[in-house]
Amino acid sequence: MSDDVSNRVVNENFQSQPEVQDKKQKSTGKKWLIGCSIGCLAMIILSVLFCGVGGYFGYKYVHNKVDQWSQEFEDKGFAKITGHVIELADDVNESTLYIGQVVKIFGNCQGDVAVIAQVCQIHGNVEGTVYFRGQMLEIEPKATIQGDIDVLAQSVVIYGKVNGQINGKYQILDDKTGTQKPGCRNRQ
Repeated sequence: MSDDVSNRVVNENFQSQPEVQDKKQKSTGKKWLIGCSIGCLAMIILSVLFCGVGGYFGYKYVHNKVDQWSQEFEDKGFAKITGHVIELADDVNESTLYIGQVVKIFGNCQGDVAVIAQVCQIHGNVEGTVYFRGQMLEIEPKATIQGDIDVLAQSVVIYGKVNGQINGKYQILDDKTGTQKPGCRNRQ
């Protein structure tokens, strides 16, 4: 009987060890899961803070630049027109500032034209200087610019005719006509 008792005790001890190991494995798995959850939560919070704070300061910077440029042109006597998408079909007889997301000028302009927009397309004739502050300026095939173009842009694409010089800062000047003026300054 003593052999049976000792076997039973050994068997009971043997069976209790896997339970301890199971508990250790479950405990380690829970710790790992909690650690990863906290890490992911921290990354989400940091991402939201970074995007929110960065987005806010980016918005403020752009907004301040637009206000600064707008004031510069208003001080020069430009009339101001704002809107999300501006499509100008009528002729304009005074120097005008257009502020919007997209500006399309189909009419003829007797004075200077200033545009603060992401994209500007000029389809008509401009007797004066074109001032552009934004991402992309396109001078369309039927357009003629009698004066200069003063830009602060990512790209300038010319399909039409520019009689003056292209001055300012831009990354890309794509002259589709192949008649870039000698006084043009690239990539400043």
